[in-house]
Amino acid sequence: ADGIHIRLEANIEAPDDAGRAIERGAVGIGLFRSEFLLAAWGQAALTEERQYTSYRRLIESAAGARVTVRTFDLSEPQLRIEQAAIEGARAPLGLRGIRLSLAREEIFQAQLRALLRAAAHGPLRIMFPFVSGVEEVRAARRAVAKAAETLHSRGIGVPAVPIGVMIEVPSAALTADLLAEEADFFSIGTNDLIQYCLAVDRTDDRVSRLYEPLHPAILRTIRLVARAGKRRRIPVAVCGEMAADPVLLTLLVGLGLTEFSMAATAIAVAKQVLRGVRADDARRVAGHALRARTPADVKEALTNFLAVH
Repeated sequence: ADGIHIRLEANIEAPDDAGRAIERGAVGIGLFRSEFLLAAWGQAALTEERQYTSYRRLIESAAGARVTVRTFDLSEPQLRIEQAAIEGARAPLGLRGIRLSLAREEIFQAQLRALLRAAAHGPLRIMFPFVSGVEEVRAARRAVAKAAETLHSRGIGVPAVPIGVMIEVPSAALTADLLAEEADFFSIGTNDLIQYCLAVDRTDDRVSRLYEPLHPAILRTIRLVARAGKRRRIPVAVCGEMAADPVLLTLLVGLGLTEFSMAATAIAVAKQVLRGVRADDARRVAGHALRARTPADVKEALTNFLAVH
């Protein structure tokens, strides 16, 4: 996009995927889903040493590119049971994500110690999922400080590691201005954000048609978060499926987003789309979309834009 620096990163699930993602054009790893270590290693993945080995391999595979690791986004049953399919249903409104990490301190501390140790091998950021408010970010930061103290007591140095928040719960989006004072970066998880904002389970065929990324509420929410990050000068990325949709990329740029994380296979097309986008045009189509009253109106604005560009 003219005059705008756009950063495209990759979402991955295995440490060795990092190198392949960089080869496909990613400038970094925007989301490493750490819970998939459980799919590979079972309960052994919860140990500090196994995680440290995995995170070090991840960082080394990225060969100097920035890596963002999301702490375990699991429900409690997934911690208790060895299973190959972590992608299965998480407790949508229950004890999951940062809530579960804070409730299971021994597991959280092991993960944080492993991450902080691995950070000595390359640029690493830590991101917390399913955050709903400031208290959780502060508690998570205290947990990071405790893990660092433990490592210092072992004689292990700990580099400074940026701490970020997944914005995927409406309360987090609505208080993004407050969270921006506590976090070093945001990543908007549009998949869950859409579900929770619209009260729609996209796996339920009876209502899945209501799962609508172009709903005016979703666009306004994304703009709200983007503006909150800009005011505090912290990076804001989009890492859900919206980021990988070439039709929606122009709209997201117009809403103020400049960082996107997606499947590595989507990066080449995203680059091609963004090279043809003018910043003024993106802002113009976003303005039309924000004034729309229905998803159909938003689609019409996008269709009209694409017809002449």
